[in-house]
Amino acid sequence: RAQRSNQVEGNKSENAQ
Repeated sequence: RAQRSNQVEGNKSENAQ
C-alpha cells in the first residue's frame, strides 16, 4: 500500500488499486 499523504486523494488512489 502506498503511503497516503493526502487523505482525500490517497483514498481515491487506494480504492483504484
